[in-house]
Amino acid sequence: MKSYKHYWLLFIPFLIACKVRYHATDRTFSQYKIQANAENFQDSVSEIARYLQPFRDSLTQEMNVLLGTSSMTFEKGKGGGTLGRLVVQAFEQAARKNFNKPISGVITNPGGLRMNQLPEGPITTGKIFELLPFENELVILAVPGDILETWMKLTEEKGGWPHSMFMPYATYQEKPIRSYLPANNINRELHPTYVESILNLTKTKTDSMYYIATNDYLANGGDNCDFLKPCKQIHTHLLLRSILIQYIKEEKNIQLNYSPEERWWFTLFQTDTKFKQ
Repeated sequence: MKSYKHYWLLFIPFLIACKVRYHATDRTFSQYKIQANAENFQDSVSEIARYLQPFRDSLTQEMNVLLGTSSMTFEKGKGGGTLGRLVVQAFEQAARKNFNKPISGVITNPGGLRMNQLPEGPITTGKIFELLPFENELVILAVPGDILETWMKLTEEKGGWPHSMFMPYATYQEKPIRSYLPANNINRELHPTYVESILNLTKTKTDSMYYIATNDYLANGGDNCDFLKPCKQIHTHLLLRSILIQYIKEEKNIQLNYSPEERWWFTLFQTDTKFKQ
């Protein structure tokens, strides 16, 4: 005798196919225009304002938090100016704290700085939000020497970008570069042979790898930096704005800090940089 107990499975496809499907047969749209003279309009606006007031008060309080003070006015000039230099100082410190390999330097673009100056005096959280309003992250890039040269050439063509002194020349024959620097500032014209020998030490080696701290916008090819896309990215998960806020909190009274190498370098090229003693 045949068994028919599994034959009912044959009816499942028919049951699924017969399932009722619904679809819209008609659509109706209504348009409402809010006018200033509409009935109870002012009451509605007042109600919304009352609802938002606690959030506004909380945000205002947060933006007015005092982070520290500035002993000078930082200005966004050529190549980022002193304002760009301040930002680079903060980025470099964060990069060195959060990366387990030596950092060769920092490069950022002046377009990311949205204020022309940070005045002397108190610095609040709101000021830093104005300066760095974007949600950009600090990224460490592994940059081959030939790409670094391309990058530096681009920054020169654009009038200079904020950057720190690169450290390919931090040491030479296992000695700090400062041991090769003169005790006093020198003029390039007076010491051409010595100066050229120092400049040769600072040249990038095309077959070497350099770790450069920058922002994720540039790392992903922004501002004509497509050549950076192949470079390995190491994410710090630190927002640029948060880095600067923390830097100011720790420093309390901020000013520009230049190493002996940098002081000599700027003097060599006779820049108009003002050094704080």
